[in-house]
Amino acid sequence: MFRQLSKQLYPAAQESCCFVDVDRNIVTEPGQLAAALKHAAKCKQKPGKGCNSTQLQEADHVYNPDEQDNLDAVIAILHGAPGTECWSAFHEALKQAATEATDSMPVVYAFRPVLSAACKAAHPCATLGTEEQLVLPGYGVEAVLKNMEYSAMDDKSKADAAAAAANRAAAAAGGDGADLADLGEVKGFKFDVLAKRKPELVQELMTFRDVLLSSDDEETIKVWEVKDAGLQAASRVAAASDPLRLLAEISQNFPSIVSSLTRQQVPSSLRSQVQQNQRMISPGANFIMLNGMLMEVKNFELYSFLDRLRIELRLSGQLQGLGLDKGLVNKLLETRVDDNADGLNELRLDLSPMRQVVWLNNPEKDKQYKHLSSHTRLLLNMYPGRLSPMAANVMTLVAIGNPLSPECSALPEIYQRLHDRLFPVRMGMLPVVPEAIARAEARREQPGKTVDMPTWKEMSTVEKFTRAMLTIKSAFGPSAAYQFWYSMAGEASKLSASNAKTAETLLNTAFTTGWTNAAKVASSNKAKVAAKKTPAAAWKDLQNGSGYSSEAGMQLAEISSYLLSKGLAHLPKPAWWLNGLLNQISDPASVDHDIGYAIMLEMQTMQEHIYFGRIDDEQSVLESVMELMLSVGRWNPRVLGMDDDSDASMMVLADAFKHPAVANLTYLHTKTTASRVKPVTHWVIADLSNPRGRNLASAAVEFLLNPDGEMEPADSRSALMLAPKAGPTVLDVAVLAAQQQFADDPKLLQLLALLLREHEGLGVAASALSVKHQKKFQELAKEAGLSGADAGKLDSVQVEAATATLQAMKDLVASTLQLPPGTGAVITNGRVIWDHSPWDDASGPALVAEDFELLQLYAESFQPGGALAKVIKSGRSSKDKGSGPQLSTAASSDVVMVAASALASQVYPDSRFGSLAAKQINEVLGSLRGKSISAGPPKDQTELLMTAILNPLTREAQRMSQILLLLQDVLNPSVSIHLNPQADLSELPLKSFYRYALPEFTRGDDGRIGLPGAPSAYFNRLPLKRVLTLNLELPESWLVEPTMALHDFDNLRLVDVPEQVAYAEYELEAIMLTGSCSEVASAGKGGLKGKLPPPRGLQLHLGTPEQPHQVDTSVMQNLGYFQLKASPGLWQLSIAPGRSRDLYEMVSATDGSSLDTHLGYSWGSRKSSSSSSSSDQGLTGHTTDVATQVLLQSFTGKHL
Repeated sequence: MFRQLSKQLYPAAQESCCFVDVDRNIVTEPGQLAAALKHAAKCKQKPGKGCNSTQLQEADHVYNPDEQDNLDAVIAILHGAPGTECWSAFHEALKQAATEATDSMPVVYAFRPVLSAACKAAHPCATLGTEEQLVLPGYGVEAVLKNMEYSAMDDKSKADAAAAAANRAAAAAGGDGADLADLGEVKGFKFDVLAKRKPELVQELMTFRDVLLSSDDEETIKVWEVKDAGLQAASRVAAASDPLRLLAEISQNFPSIVSSLTRQQVPSSLRSQVQQNQRMISPGANFIMLNGMLMEVKNFELYSFLDRLRIELRLSGQLQGLGLDKGLVNKLLETRVDDNADGLNELRLDLSPMRQVVWLNNPEKDKQYKHLSSHTRLLLNMYPGRLSPMAANVMTLVAIGNPLSPECSALPEIYQRLHDRLFPVRMGMLPVVPEAIARAEARREQPGKTVDMPTWKEMSTVEKFTRAMLTIKSAFGPSAAYQFWYSMAGEASKLSASNAKTAETLLNTAFTTGWTNAAKVASSNKAKVAAKKTPAAAWKDLQNGSGYSSEAGMQLAEISSYLLSKGLAHLPKPAWWLNGLLNQISDPASVDHDIGYAIMLEMQTMQEHIYFGRIDDEQSVLESVMELMLSVGRWNPRVLGMDDDSDASMMVLADAFKHPAVANLTYLHTKTTASRVKPVTHWVIADLSNPRGRNLASAAVEFLLNPDGEMEPADSRSALMLAPKAGPTVLDVAVLAAQQQFADDPKLLQLLALLLREHEGLGVAASALSVKHQKKFQELAKEAGLSGADAGKLDSVQVEAATATLQAMKDLVASTLQLPPGTGAVITNGRVIWDHSPWDDASGPALVAEDFELLQLYAESFQPGGALAKVIKSGRSSKDKGSGPQLSTAASSDVVMVAASALASQVYPDSRFGSLAAKQINEVLGSLRGKSISAGPPKDQTELLMTAILNPLTREAQRMSQILLLLQDVLNPSVSIHLNPQADLSELPLKSFYRYALPEFTRGDDGRIGLPGAPSAYFNRLPLKRVLTLNLELPESWLVEPTMALHDFDNLRLVDVPEQVAYAEYELEAIMLTGSCSEVASAGKGGLKGKLPPPRGLQLHLGTPEQPHQVDTSVMQNLGYFQLKASPGLWQLSIAPGRSRDLYEMVSATDGSSLDTHLGYSWGSRKSSSSSSSSDQGLTGHTTDVATQVLLQSFTGKHL
């Protein structure tokens, strides 16, 4: 792969044995390397003409991977053969450059092993071993007995039935083993004598006896004799001294063992245990778990499994690096089953208290519903999706957004339909007025400061309409307000497109009409009084803000503040809220369907809760739903990870804790909770010279100061990590000095809040510290009630210490966390949430104290933070009773943070199982009866825990038993297997011999593992006279063909083979590159919503920029699927020239070239003007309109 990559990207450097690519500058001599690195560093600092950047590939060997994500780093890639003189010189120089790199010139050193023709000529010894073919493991081979030659015979007689029943009765009463005297002598082996001398090997001797007996004749097996074959195999394996090896022997050689296996007695205790266990798990089901996480067992692939092993060993190593023992590390890894990221889809927003919602009806109190029943149990009599009239607020529907927007204008008609049918749906709205939101934000940022209210002429059309609707509601009630909104919905488009004068006229007409109509049907005393006022007078009061309109401005201000507190003020699109479920309106035409579908699904959920008594008439339905479901009091998709455009990311913090600045961090806690192990840790990165940075730090402190919030802050701790863009200020020194002097005082939070709020005069440079600043610091400390405040110092010594601490924090943020100075961000258990960037202070809504509650909720409920804290606490308790190192409270919280970051950062690309499925299997494992089969060391002495539920007579057992044996020899994991045999078999479960090709390892006299042997599949005890067919079980992406076979392996009889071994050799011809594509342009014309149709008649080419057409294919018209033959390397996938290229262009590609960060793969109709805009020249790794580059670097292939 690297050879193909080198030839394609560096054709001019092929004459050199070794060369280095330094940001696209080719260096062939070690003496030129230093100058090339310096030139590249200057280009990084001052980007301009002539400066390029080399891209790393996923398969590159990186010497210092911690720096490879640094955008300012110089990338140097060495190409050459290890052992050559030039390689050694380059390697030493690059290693030194990477090790001694500075912040001004960081260097990333990567290596690609390439043996070029120049190296072969100059160093002949370098070619040793390179000309041999690579023998691959990772495939299965089965030898099938053709035509079922030991076929089951259904000729049962009454006598045979009676004899079989008697034998089963004797077996059930016979205990755990057979009569040893009946073993007798077979082919010179006296098995009764051997069994008496070696009683611990009875099961292995019986298996050997079975093999000898089955090798002679064409023994037939009756149908009823295989009924208990699964139980018999499980019994023999469970009683063996080496059960894992015997499991492989029985499953892989079942056809030769089945005849005597059917005579195995099944203990009654085993039969009972299997029956009890199969009440909880499907009979014959197979599961494999690695460190508590489910793995693919049915479609097992060795190379994906090796990737998982590397992941688990890496995670274990990171956690052991914190000083934890293997037993505790294994318990921490098992907490991944509590990771409930999928639960975000069911998260609900609690809008209580809902006093600010503009309600339009109330089925529990309105007159129209009085004749209806209000009992919620009536819902059980309704078919799903058929909501009947009721006098109960079963559903609560609220519209949120600009009431005159096209999205919200579609809602009044839906509201009217629900109201006319008397459905138990309470409907309301929360009008979003941008100008009122801005005023509410100003009041929040500067409490107590008066905000100027606009005049009527200065108001926008939306605010005028909202005030008019609130005025009508205040005078005549919600029904009249709704009718006014309904009448304006049809005019919304005219209002938005009209000028101010025309919009004023339309609004005046609608208000006058609405007031007149409401006055005609006034029923309440308040409405009758309002009806006496003429519409013209009411309109004048509305313009002046007097009369009934005097309260409208206050209500609008309260609604805007309420929307800010709930995080709904800046939604990208209007939305509707149903019983806590928030849905944005993407298409006004489909909102009716979407709401109806949501009501149907919600009704089914509520019927379930009502049936089990969780919802009744004693409590409000909405309150019950909020208590039953996981809900939050504020909505922030960016924090909750529910925003597609969210910039949240994960980072592993193991290396960050090695930085000396971490030891100097002061963690802030709520009062009296510093001695607790905290499941959540916030690192608040802020620049206090920036208003956004001060607000972010203040929000973190305010969160801890509010113990009465919805989320108890006692589970969190926070550390202020100051990283100013410029030099330190007096405020920086004051904050750091306060933390150092009063670190153990619970009133430190009050002092920090005062410093951040009353920061006037503290923004000057730290070098300008004066007596005035010192007095203000002491005054604020006294105001916060801190003990010893008179001794608090803020002098030159504090400035010097704070400057050193600040510099260390800036280095930590820039070098280790890879965040630029001046950044505002929060790192919660390794999850990075940006507040603002140093280049854009107004990058989205600022994080507030309530958002820290959401961060804590996410870390505890959707990541393993809470589960990890429980494990650490239990570990500390056990240490109190035993011996060993005791972690302090702070160190325990550090471990939770690092472990949470490591576990949450890891991606398992091959796994289709979520944590919920793993949790369910773990619960089943804890309830299974009977002793499991164990192998390897105890759980607390190894990094790998393998737990399996296996049916011993399945293909999965044939394959996984051999895999587990290899792991036991090499990595020595702790293996635990629960046997789950299929009872009452009606046919032979396995009809073939099986082997899985794996390398063989041997150990030397010193116990060390030697070099692996060539993997192969070897059958050593096949029946000689029976016809066999040899089949290969290959990874899905492999295309294999035979290269050597002296015999017909479709019809093979070993008795006819003159040689001692019948040998066959196969060759991997190609690795399949597969994918699917769709036509984007047709989606909007006739395609189904959410489903893009496949292109018709599209042809694709695969090759290189120099030879773009090496392999071709056509895309399947019905599924959009395609596949191409390839080999490891960098390839160019392009649209074939001609008609395909005239009609289509490539829009994006998913999982394509690793040279791009994210790509998508779809197709769109091409305009004729662009049909010749692209050429077939070499690509730089980016997707063009006709081609993209694909890096194939694994034997598992690639799917696009």
